[in-house]
Amino acid sequence: ITNQPTACQCMSQDVSEAVASHMFRRSRAPARCRTCDNYVYLKGRECQKCGFVCHRKCLKTLSIICAGRPMPRKVATFGVDFATHLCATHCSIPHVVVKCVKYIEEHGMHIKVIPVLCVDTTA
Repeated sequence: ITNQPTACQCMSQDVSEAVASHMFRRSRAPARCRTCDNYVYLKGRECQKCGFVCHRKCLKTLSIICAGRPMPRKVATFGVDFATHLCATHCSIPHVVVKCVKYIEEHGMHIKVIPVLCVDTTA
């Protein structure tokens, strides 16, 4: 294994040739994992050379060798307006909205909320 920084530093030294070919660091922004195609919010790794992003757990099954140059980007999710994203992904509801609704359904239904009344103080 080479002396350059790779995913080896955050995993055991027994890694595949594909993992060793990349120069991974912690990912800086949410993105889609190129291995499992799910979103990476935390615990993501990004190659400094080609921009490959994946979950830390997906490094175990990684088979894509680093090209040494930026990979073609997938459809951006963050920083793009909803209409553009929906058109590009052929979805009817933005993924972030689906995730938020799912979280509220799983967790928010058990929280008691005190209603707040809005009072017009200008009158």
